[in-house]
Amino acid sequence: MNYFLRFTDTAKEDLERGTSIHASDDDNHQVLNGLCGYLLESDNIEDAIEEIEDGIWQFSFVGKAVLFEGKYSQESNLVPDGDLFKPSSIITEVEYSN
Repeated sequence: MNYFLRFTDTAKEDLERGTSIHASDDDNHQVLNGLCGYLLESDNIEDAIEEIEDGIWQFSFVGKAVLFEGKYSQESNLVPDGDLFKPSSIITEVEYSN
C-alpha cells in the first residue's frame, strides 16, 4: 500500500465510486479506473502529512487536501498531471494553505 494526496470536497463519495474522469477539449471524456491524485514518497502517515504540508501542489484549488491509502495503478500513464490510484481508505484531511 502507498499514500496518495487528492484534492477534493467529496472524499467519501470518491472512495465509494473509485473512478475519475479525464476530461478532454473535444468532449471525448474518459472514465478512469481509479482516482487522480499524487503518489507520496512517505512510508508512514506522519511523514505523508508533512510531505503534503510542505509541498506545492498543482491542483490545490480543487478542494481539501485528503490523504488516501491505496495502490498505484498501472494505468497511471493516462493521467497527464499526477498519478492514478485505486483507493482502499481515507486516512485524514490535511491542513494545506500554500
